[in-house]
Amino acid sequence: MCVNSGKAKNRQNRPHVKGTMAARKSSFETKFSHWIATQNAHVDRHGVPGADLRPW
Repeated sequence: MCVNSGKAKNRQNRPHVKGTMAARKSSFETKFSHWIATQNAHVDRHGVPGADLRPW
C-alpha cells in the first residue's frame, strides 16, 4: 500500500490551487505585505517570544 498515492489524487482535485509554490508565495507576500512588516517590526522591538527558553 502506498501512502502517498492519496496525496497525489488530492492535488489533482484542487482546481482552486493554481501555480507553483513560488507564485503562491509571491502572491501571499504581496497580499499580506503590511501584516508581514508589522510582525517583523514587533519581533525587532520585542524579540522572539520564549527565546530565553530555547537551548539553541
